[in-house]
Amino acid sequence: MKLQQRQLSLWKMNVLLGAILGFCLLSACSSGGWSTTAPTPTPRQRPEACSEPSGPGSPPLTPTTLATIQQAYWCLFDHYVTGKTLDDRLVLHGALSGFIQELLRRNRDQSMAMLPVLNGNRQADWQAFSTMYQKVSAALPQDASLQQALAVATMQGMVQSLNNDHTRWVRQAPFPGSLRKQFPHGAAYGLGMITSASGATGSLPEAHSPLFLIFVEPGSPAALKGLQPGDIITAVNGIAPFANGQLNMGIMSWLEPAIPQDIQTTPSSVQVTLTRPSTEQRWTVSLQPTMYAPPPMVAARVLDNSIAYIHLSGFLPNAATLVSQAIEGLKLGSSLRGIMLDLRSNGGGAPEGVAGLLGAFVHHKIYSYDIDRDGKRIANQTNDTIPLLHQPLVVLTDRRCVSACDAFTGAVRDLGLGTIVGTRTGGKVSGPAALYQLNDGSAFVIPSLSEVGARGELIDGVGVPPDYHLPLTAEALSAGQDLDIEKGIRLLQA
Repeated sequence: MKLQQRQLSLWKMNVLLGAILGFCLLSACSSGGWSTTAPTPTPRQRPEACSEPSGPGSPPLTPTTLATIQQAYWCLFDHYVTGKTLDDRLVLHGALSGFIQELLRRNRDQSMAMLPVLNGNRQADWQAFSTMYQKVSAALPQDASLQQALAVATMQGMVQSLNNDHTRWVRQAPFPGSLRKQFPHGAAYGLGMITSASGATGSLPEAHSPLFLIFVEPGSPAALKGLQPGDIITAVNGIAPFANGQLNMGIMSWLEPAIPQDIQTTPSSVQVTLTRPSTEQRWTVSLQPTMYAPPPMVAARVLDNSIAYIHLSGFLPNAATLVSQAIEGLKLGSSLRGIMLDLRSNGGGAPEGVAGLLGAFVHHKIYSYDIDRDGKRIANQTNDTIPLLHQPLVVLTDRRCVSACDAFTGAVRDLGLGTIVGTRTGGKVSGPAALYQLNDGSAFVIPSLSEVGARGELIDGVGVPPDYHLPLTAEALSAGQDLDIEKGIRLLQA
């Protein structure tokens, strides 16, 4: 799941790590009384099927065409978790919405950009959409950048219609060799700060004023300009973050820019005005998105002379080994009295990482169930080859703890493995996803399984609530206080 969207490892690894995060249950694939069954067309009516990559690296990118959109359309029915019952009208209306939004944005609206009433027959409905798309496209200037932008918007609209953050379309230029030498272990991109409104896959809908920094990544543009946790953002490019209590999403797109298709393009700088509560300092700083070395996956330190504090930013398959090694490196020995596992802003990762890390605290337990396209439940079990730590556990969570992080936290709650402190997790969970190549060199990331918790409960869209609800505040962070950590210490001292 992202490990985060900013992460830029080698192309295939980046996409797959962003794909296998956690487990998701989609329930929005039928609406308004539409029938959820549709006839399957014969093979001769179908385009070349999408397929999993056959080798390392990514193929060269070519223009995204109507044929690409058609291939993606059928790819969803073949592989998506609810593809067997997915209503094509939902998908095509999403594609049309994206297409029209791009026409409007470019002041190119066309009267032909409408669909007839669709009837739920996947092939016939596609033909209606294809005919409309071709007519509108032919009426527009045959400018390559315009046609590509319309195709991109159509693909994105199709994906967004599913309301599933784990289904993604990835069209990204290969990581240049020069940058690979500079960042051999992958790179991060952006300004390098996480705010109180940052979500794992966008902005938090419940965000409220003030907008303040939760974390500043070392070596990032924000860190190099001296920004600190607790700093309050009062304006971005002269615009206030909130208006009438509503977050300005344009502000967040400046603060958390997407990775450009050409990652060597020089982006525009962002003017950020801030206030520091601890000193009442007010100033404006110019920040330019750039690439920088990502923070380590695991960071550790000793709290209260006896507690192992471990911050885990993502669930790699060997997460248990990384955590165990970090604890051993603290050299607490017999004085170790507990483990505080900080999963705040953990973007998820591999299911193997969840099973392994849970195996460090309990053996012989089912921690969740995958549900396949036919409704069959498949038990996910702890990795019992991992040595038990035999230590009390406190887990710190927030709304940026998603996917595999959701799944791990849910298992801690269900299996009674420890105490959860902070705020509710993000509730963005999906079954293991696969990568499918499309004919323009881009790829679809599609989950074929959904998941529920150990007790059969739904986590996707809901999240896991903490035992102690302690939201972070700008004033406390600016003063160097972390209320979640302080509560965790008290719990482990008891």
